[in-house]
Amino acid sequence: MNNIKDIEHEVADTSRWGLMLYISTKGFRAVFHNRTTSETKEAVTYPWECSESELIHRLQEAVYEHSGIVTDHATTVIIESSHFVIAPSRLIDSEEDAEQLIATIHTIKDEDLWVDNMGDKSIIFTTAPGMDSFLRRTFIVDKVISHLHPLIKQIEKEHHNDEAMMAILRQDRIDIAAVRNGQLLLANTIDYRDINDATYHILNAWQILECDQTRGQLRLIGDRETREKITPTLEKFITYVSPFHAENISRIEGAISLTLKTLNS
Repeated sequence: MNNIKDIEHEVADTSRWGLMLYISTKGFRAVFHNRTTSETKEAVTYPWECSESELIHRLQEAVYEHSGIVTDHATTVIIESSHFVIAPSRLIDSEEDAEQLIATIHTIKDEDLWVDNMGDKSIIFTTAPGMDSFLRRTFIVDKVISHLHPLIKQIEKEHHNDEAMMAILRQDRIDIAAVRNGQLLLANTIDYRDINDATYHILNAWQILECDQTRGQLRLIGDRETREKITPTLEKFITYVSPFHAENISRIEGAISLTLKTLNS
């Protein structure tokens, strides 16, 4: 879907409007957002299925095809990477420190390395080589963040005095974050095969973290059908299960929605 020509006049004021890009192996999305009102204008939705090594080539093709999104707008980029680690920011004084930390979990070769500083913690992640240079020569990049950043920021903001888990659901993958009294316990992305598998992963995380079955909260974001299928089983083990968004939104839309909340808060 390409709505750029329909909206380019409305979003022309770069002092009021910014651009947000979501890049993953499932697709690419570009959305203009008003910094004052939080209004959004959809520009490009470009679904695909590819490996992380193919992602830069898919992105280049999409941007060349929809060149109207190459503008002077300050751009926030959300990148979904399966290679990441979350570490205390005090341990990262240099790129070498970041490389050493992520190398404890993932083998890195020539990948681009990113450090998403969230204050007391940083998300270190990698992408295929060439992503950094392409983004910076094509867009006015303001910030590049991990796909887990908005989820972590939102759950820490809303649940700084209690215990909660938040999950963004799609048909084949879950983003999970959990906090206790404002302290991050977990943030991860998990692939799943079916509803039973998804239920297992959520309950397994709940059990491993020793979350309170009667007082802890589980907030679900994402595909309505998946939510409705998974909720009855979850409610047998967790007292408070509720949707974070009542409307039907995809995993990518959930991440963008949360990012807009955190950008404008």
